[in-house]
Amino acid sequence: MNFEQIYSQTPDFSNRYISPEKLFSYLQTNLSDYIQEIGTSYLDKPIYQLSIGTGNIQVLAWSQMHGNESNATHAMLDLLVSLDKAPEMKDDLFSKIKLDFIFMLNPDGSERWTRLNAADIDLNRDFHNEASKEIKFLKKAAASKKYDYALNLHEQRTIFTTDGI
Repeated sequence: MNFEQIYSQTPDFSNRYISPEKLFSYLQTNLSDYIQEIGTSYLDKPIYQLSIGTGNIQVLAWSQMHGNESNATHAMLDLLVSLDKAPEMKDDLFSKIKLDFIFMLNPDGSERWTRLNAADIDLNRDFHNEASKEIKFLKKAAASKKYDYALNLHEQRTIFTTDGI
């Protein structure tokens, strides 16, 4: 069996825009065993990290550093829903990796559908300045363990997206 045979789009998120509140509700309802709040945004919206797997390969990834780039959030949700249909594949994958995934690093920008957070800071450009709350939480998560891979997930431009979303 390959992934294409089990792929499913998360039915709860059928269009490109993801409301932070809807995402938070979904995470708490469906993935509460795997998530923890690692901080809050400029407007005090929660920022959640999913941790799953027992493998030796440590992976940190994050989505929606730019609020209007939702494809990585969709991809992670779709991956988890799809793997639930193939428990052997899921167990095999997560026996090899330990994945820490930060959903929607910029929930304020996601709410407004913009690159910037509520303080008008581009989080991607704020790595060294640390003027935003959100980047501090990301850096703290990254420093919390020795990761083999760190994936800053972006889109090219908002006019590019997956078909039908």
